[in-house]
Amino acid sequence: MFTFAAIKQLKYELMRTTGFLMLSAVILLACGRGSKTAGDEEGAVETVLPATTDEVTVMPLKPTTFHHELISNGTLSAQRYADLKFETAETIAEILVRNGERVSKGQPLASLSTFRLQNKRAQ
Repeated sequence: MFTFAAIKQLKYELMRTTGFLMLSAVILLACGRGSKTAGDEEGAVETVLPATTDEVTVMPLKPTTFHHELISNGTLSAQRYADLKFETAETIAEILVRNGERVSKGQPLASLSTFRLQNKRAQ
């Protein structure tokens, strides 16, 4: 025989399951109601392509002077790199060229501080 507590528990489980099934049925019916396909809608938007093709003008290129300002963003990288090495480890006193400036082979780029060298000579 079932006890009063067991019957009460079974009744609760049955009500819970029934409630869940009813809620699921309502949700499924609500989602399926009034569904239309894309072709069924009266005010559906269609893609309309123009009947004419775009015309392209072609002209030969001639060398002329460019009188317009050209602004562009990007990253430049050098084709060749050079490692600068000095015979002594000193502080750089002066940089003789600016960033982006053209340099030639043998051109001095920077000069080192001569303070320590002058102190050693004085001793």
